[in-house]
Amino acid sequence: MPSGTVDYIEIDLTHMRDGPEARQGVSAASAARLAIHKAGWIWEAYGERTGFAFLIDARSGEPFACLTSAIPAETMASQLKLASRMVEDTESIPYSKSGPDCPALIG
Repeated sequence: MPSGTVDYIEIDLTHMRDGPEARQGVSAASAARLAIHKAGWIWEAYGERTGFAFLIDARSGEPFACLTSAIPAETMASQLKLASRMVEDTESIPYSKSGPDCPALIG
């Protein structure tokens, strides 16, 4: 994938409440879709939770940041800019292999 590209991966959990078969199908499809993008860890860690977005490196699946509605817009903008720089120049800007926390989602 060329440097500086962005992929948008939407996981739609709308039909999770349509019964056990729908729930199982949506769960499997969501996990598979994230795994294709090297981001299966998101489903493993956060599963059926909603209301957040991760900024991840499209090449490696490594996370840069977690965004939720609790984060001010200015902070989100800064995180988006930093993630863009990190994607363009992965040699000079280190990031944590352990990934970001989404504290509002844990628990």
